[in-house]
Amino acid sequence: MIHAATAAQLAFKEEKMKSKTIEWPAYIQLMEQLLNVPLDDARRKELEVHLTRMAALAEPLMDFPLPQRQEVAGVYKL
Repeated sequence: MIHAATAAQLAFKEEKMKSKTIEWPAYIQLMEQLLNVPLDDARRKELEVHLTRMAALAEPLMDFPLPQRQEVAGVYKL
């Protein structure tokens, strides 16, 4: 049986994959529940501003095409 928080994570991930836009208030609410860190409305709004800014800064980097043979990162095995 899937835990409610895990089901919410899966639903959020599926929605994210369908669209590039992220519903930051829903994400913040989910993270509050998963991390058990209650936030007041002012903090939620400020966090939404910061997440929106970071996403905008990361977008050109995430859209940068890598050659098919380019390795993203090394793989370390024990």
